[in-house]
Amino acid sequence: LLLQTSREVVELAKRVGVRNFVYVERTPKPNDPLRLSMFRSADILVLTASRYPAVYFAERTTMFQYMSSSNAILAEDTPGVRGAVRHGETAYLVPVDRPEKLAEGIIELLRDDGLRKYIGRQARERLEQQYTWQALGKKAKELLQ
Repeated sequence: LLLQTSREVVELAKRVGVRNFVYVERTPKPNDPLRLSMFRSADILVLTASRYPAVYFAERTTMFQYMSSSNAILAEDTPGVRGAVRHGETAYLVPVDRPEKLAEGIIELLRDDGLRKYIGRQARERLEQQYTWQALGKKAKELLQ
């Protein structure tokens, strides 16, 4: 289990008996090579929603990093996340603040190897087609004209 979260969640994981996990510290370098290699080694990447609505759209940065890993993504359905991925195609989305749905999603993705791999491949393809500097530059140019 790979955790990129608050220290409070790490302490909670310890209290409830989770033993096999790696805590990934937040870093000022968003594309830190060690951090990205850890993402690539995961089977499922989970993105929980920020509790601050203003941060919803910043979550896309993390989503793009997850998409680059070619691994399955499980995320809470926020406006920022929804703008980058599609449920069942490029991510597995669950309602915000429904931990039982997160658990169900993890179990489903662990049991369904085909779905897990499909979502990972599709997420990477979407990233390469729609979120390169060239593609984003073209969209920006269209908006400005």
